[in-house]
Amino acid sequence: MTRLRSKQESREFGNDVCGEVFFFLFFRRNAVYNVSTATLQEISKLVWSSTETDMSQCTRKGRTALACNNYIRVIALKSHETALICGTNAFKPQCREYRWDSAGHFRLLEEKSGEGRCPSDPNYNSTFTFAGRFSFPSFFF
Repeated sequence: MTRLRSKQESREFGNDVCGEVFFFLFFRRNAVYNVSTATLQEISKLVWSSTETDMSQCTRKGRTALACNNYIRVIALKSHETALICGTNAFKPQCREYRWDSAGHFRLLEEKSGEGRCPSDPNYNSTFTFAGRFSFPSFFF
């Protein structure tokens, strides 16, 4: 769960917090939810599933279909408007950079390999440090 601020006016959500709206990003298998802290209602939902090709390759290697989903494991705030989001993607980690608009909807900016940024196994939990434009998984320390 990540707490972020939007420049959107708070009166839209019935909240007056110095003119800014606070929201949380909750993540799970194949999805990231943007939820308002003022109303606890979903602002937007980002669905990001593994491709059929990646799922097929993953299950051919003997893994279950459930394990071959895209489990979101990393959300790194890069600015007030952009975030790096990474998932396990059928044991082939992928990262995407998103920008959200004033309504809280996600727009894809870039996609890249998640190797070294995100675990490939959905059962593996790790932490990382994001410094400037670089992320460092805990196993590098």
